[in-house]
Amino acid sequence: MNSLTEGTKLFHPSRAGVRAEVCVPPQSIKPRSVAERRCVPGTSLFAFSKRCTVERIRGREGVAMRQRRLMREPLCRDCAAQGRITASYTPDHIVPLALGGTDTDDNVRCLCRACHQVRTNEFFGSQLFDVDEDGWPIDARHPANQPRSFDKRINFGLPFNLRRPAIPVTLICGPPAAGKTTWVDAHKQPGDTVISLDDCKVHVGGRMWDTDHDVWHKAIKYRDSRLRGLASLHHGHAYVVIGAPTIVERNAWCAALGVPLDRLMVLATPAAVCLQRIRTDPARSHARVGLMDGVLRWHRLFDQDERAMTRQQKIKM
Repeated sequence: MNSLTEGTKLFHPSRAGVRAEVCVPPQSIKPRSVAERRCVPGTSLFAFSKRCTVERIRGREGVAMRQRRLMREPLCRDCAAQGRITASYTPDHIVPLALGGTDTDDNVRCLCRACHQVRTNEFFGSQLFDVDEDGWPIDARHPANQPRSFDKRINFGLPFNLRRPAIPVTLICGPPAAGKTTWVDAHKQPGDTVISLDDCKVHVGGRMWDTDHDVWHKAIKYRDSRLRGLASLHHGHAYVVIGAPTIVERNAWCAALGVPLDRLMVLATPAAVCLQRIRTDPARSHARVGLMDGVLRWHRLFDQDERAMTRQQKIKM
């Protein structure tokens, strides 16, 4: 047996019920090169992280760099290679810094959370989990089994297997009560398609601005089906209404729906105006608290994004 694999248990996904384990080689074993380390699948390499010669950029400069990279590549590269559309979650170093990689753009790819975990496991080992006969993780807590369609932190609500629409799409973003529906009504033509989550709530049996959990999830599924249906339409124009307070989220939606910048509308109506509209609108009384919280949350994220962009511009100068 090779000295590098001695005492190491390897992961064979083709065997049902296999127990995949993270095993660190004995302390006496010290691979001499990156190639030697890579020849041991599933082996933890954290013990060799001290060999990193590149200092990771941190602080405000690091935050600005992360945001710039996510803006440049808003969709997960690995998912795109497999025909899936998933928003990027984090920049990933192709060759990890711990293995001598550089912190430059040509050594960075943006990935979703699940793909980032897979790539990390390739180099640094993985947690304990069981797999079925197809090699798919059985543990419901594994990232591959998470219902990512409803997790805004991972893909901003973008549905899986979303094909590029066959008709032009305009994306309208803004906080609650910003006037998004009013703007769409003023610009749409007969035969155009309007996709709004609040309208979808009404379609599945709820009310406008409904906060019921079941109604919300049914509306999400219905909206996803309508978004997928845009690929089969050949006439008219589509208007998609979302919140999207951050540049990264807007870029992800634009990339998925093929929306150019001239068809991206951001209605950053002042928070005071939105709150006043919600207070004085009887139709919104049943969801007033949630809508007002949504306005404040949207503007907080929007303002943070603007400040980060300003800092990034100052750094470039």
